[in-house]
Amino acid sequence: MDQHALEAIAGEWSRAGERVRLRCLSEADLPARLAMTNDPDVQIATVGTTVGQRTPYDIRSWFATLAADPHSRQIAMEDESGRYIGDFDLHSIDPRQGEAWIEALLGDPEIRERGPEAVAAYLTDGLRTLLRYVFDEMGLERVLVECLSTNPVLEQALRALGFVEDGQIDHLNGVVSHVMVLTREHFGGRTQSRIDSSQ
Repeated sequence: MDQHALEAIAGEWSRAGERVRLRCLSEADLPARLAMTNDPDVQIATVGTTVGQRTPYDIRSWFATLAADPHSRQIAMEDESGRYIGDFDLHSIDPRQGEAWIEALLGDPEIRERGPEAVAAYLTDGLRTLLRYVFDEMGLERVLVECLSTNPVLEQALRALGFVEDGQIDHLNGVVSHVMVLTREHFGGRTQSRIDSSQ
């Protein structure tokens, strides 16, 4: 794995896809993220059930904890207008195994109101842009995603990019986690990502 490419995900780092621009998540994004994660529909998609309302303290603590983890990077996703619409947690980065996990969130209410196809389109573009960086610049060999059965839109995006199921976890509430995996050799989204001109 290229450690310099991992360390480069900081400050003004960004990559542009066809629809989205990826950049580092910042404290300015946290109020919007808090509203997204308190949305019951987003909760069902991302954790499988509704949970209690999170507070500003909760979201700041979450951000500080992950920011201090050298094996994790929080990557914001913007739409064509530059509006924050969600993010990716690139975590459990393992240089020896050459793998990492991705947790995806697209909770922007305007995009979600357009319907599942719109959500899938932005998720697919965001994931494709991140995967290009992870495989082609960081040099990882394998990426895994835990996709809940309550989140069919994410599963659609993952399968469109070539992810296949590598296992299942049955939860007590009837929700199933599908462990999805994609290797570098099976990744088809090789069109070059654009480095944002603001760098």
